[in-house]
Amino acid sequence: MVLTKSQWLRKSGIFRCVLVEIDYVELGATKTAYFARGNFRSAGTDTPAYMPYRDLIIGGLQFSQSISEAFTGKSSVDLGDVELVMQPEANALLKKAVAGNQIRIYIGEESWKKSGFYLLATVTSKRVYPSNNSIFVTFRDYSEDLDQLVLTTKTTRDELIPLALGRVFNCKPVLDDAASHRYKFNREASQAVTAVKMNGDVISNSNYTVDLVNSTITFSVMPIGQITIDVDGCNAGGWKSTAAAMILHLFPNAQIDALLATYQLGLYVDSDLTKVALLDKITSSVGAFWLFDEFGVLHVKPFKLPTNTSLLLLSDDHNEQFSRRGRSQFSPVKSVELKYGKNFSPIKSIAGAVYGDAAMADRLQNNYLTKSKINSALTDFKDAISITPVTIISEEVDADTEAQRRLDIGSQPRFISETKQLAAAFEYQLGDEIKLESPDINGDYAIINRKRNDILNETVTLEFWQ
Repeated sequence: MVLTKSQWLRKSGIFRCVLVEIDYVELGATKTAYFARGNFRSAGTDTPAYMPYRDLIIGGLQFSQSISEAFTGKSSVDLGDVELVMQPEANALLKKAVAGNQIRIYIGEESWKKSGFYLLATVTSKRVYPSNNSIFVTFRDYSEDLDQLVLTTKTTRDELIPLALGRVFNCKPVLDDAASHRYKFNREASQAVTAVKMNGDVISNSNYTVDLVNSTITFSVMPIGQITIDVDGCNAGGWKSTAAAMILHLFPNAQIDALLATYQLGLYVDSDLTKVALLDKITSSVGAFWLFDEFGVLHVKPFKLPTNTSLLLLSDDHNEQFSRRGRSQFSPVKSVELKYGKNFSPIKSIAGAVYGDAAMADRLQNNYLTKSKINSALTDFKDAISITPVTIISEEVDADTEAQRRLDIGSQPRFISETKQLAAAFEYQLGDEIKLESPDINGDYAIINRKRNDILNETVTLEFWQ
């Protein structure tokens, strides 16, 4: 009987061989150094054939991932390193162009062909250095690629051209050409301009023309006071108004969970903001988190309550004895004051005509609207807390849904526990719902919020929330 990967990882009493292939560049050509934890040589039908993997791996290969304490935004990832015995084959890496090249990590059995090994991770090398009697090759965090500014192009007046995504309220366009009174409000084509204002007062469309392809507005009259507009932003291939649409527009290879909330959002970037911060703003608004996996793929997932239907079993016979323990407790949430409907350019001196609409006058002067939710059933919990999440949700109905969802998550004390599992848990991912063979404080089901793979010791330390 041929075992599946999951079945093989649950198998006990076997020696699991680990292979590491480290690419480097020499005279313009990519070459590979081959190392193992175990005695392994590829078969004649493998590529490359009859390749000996030097048994020099003695440490490292510990990968950790964890969702932030807020359970939204960027997840923490530590890809670690691999430690090799200081022998000629490993020492040679010190003089090779290793940094920035690919490293592949496999697991299997010494008797297998290389083609039968399971690929555990594809990482990028960051640095090679000696320490004591070892050679260390460190791995690069994929999120470093996002530590760069979103805006790079500028107007003819040397000002950054903004980025408008979704439904944006009261943003300030940048002056592109003073002679023609032309302003630019998006670096890409836009869906619509729904209002143009001077000091908050909406002016007639006979006083300006809009070019949605180039995202410019040109006034036929002299602009006076603070110029702001309401705009529905990027529309390449369809209007980008949800978290999934925005993220895929900016990061086309991202993997988006099908259960990600479809709220209508609005985001206007007109100053220095990194791609990391941009992703945080989008994902935290819909109660989601993001991370790069062991293969460099960007994932976006919602943080959700257990559905009590998971088939992923955290079995007792794969727990390291006495390893389960409580880690932390979260007080229940008695109220949510969710901020939404962001005003991207608050106006201090509003035109007198605006005060005829008191609600609009108030909105134009303040940064956000607020949706409040209260859990009146928590009066017995004196330690219950209030939270004020700040979002880029644009519509009240969506803000109401998200505020209620966060109130539901905090409807009772929540707990994080930790346990150490054997190799079977290598396949579990952050955000996965698991079923506990032995229930914990809040029952049989939980959400994985942290994992640490120790490949050489064939263990996985998991934290789960419930």
